[in-house]
Amino acid sequence: WLVAFAIFSMGFTLTLWPAMLLANSIQSIFLPLLSESKENKSEFQRLAMVTLQAHFALGALFVTGGVLLGPPLVGYLLGAKYTPLLGLFPWLVVLQAMRLMEGGSAITALAAGRTGVSAVSNLVRISVMPFSWYVAATTSNLHLIIWLAIGSELAGLLVSLFMMRRQVKISVAPSVWPFALVMSLCALAAIYAWMGENAASTPVSPLWIIAIILGLCVAA
Repeated sequence: WLVAFAIFSMGFTLTLWPAMLLANSIQSIFLPLLSESKENKSEFQRLAMVTLQAHFALGALFVTGGVLLGPPLVGYLLGAKYTPLLGLFPWLVVLQAMRLMEGGSAITALAAGRTGVSAVSNLVRISVMPFSWYVAATTSNLHLIIWLAIGSELAGLLVSLFMMRRQVKISVAPSVWPFALVMSLCALAAIYAWMGENAASTPVSPLWIIAIILGLCVAA
């Protein structure tokens, strides 16, 4: 099981680093703009929607790029000994995409002086840790650990959106459709991962034609 967790740690690192880089970069762009416009309600509403949708677009592109480029990247950087990581990689990509998308509501709330949104969403995310520790100690089921983490990230994302809407008092209606698109993309990535683990051959091309279209729609 130590080998399995070492492989998991490497995959987590490979997906976490680019997600953090993207999150920090986009925050440095949108936080100053939002802070400057917080006294102008209509402009703040417009920039808030741009911020949310930009995070959703990054999440969509992260999932699409991660799943399409992940296998050759793992093979090139780590070699054949990390081949078992390929089954976990799509799930880890979805996990980090969820975390990346949560940044939109956190930045918007922070610009409006509402620091509690990020804190509460983080509490929701870490609430799953006791269950993850239990699974790790009793079963060493890496997939279940990742699924728990994805669930906590999704819950944290929804909580942050809800709290931002209530505390900052802006409408999130313009971002509902982009959010639905990126959630569909994450679902496709999960289906791809499941089919890759449970079937001799995975219909990659038809599935990812749809996925790329969804990603491009969100990015547009």
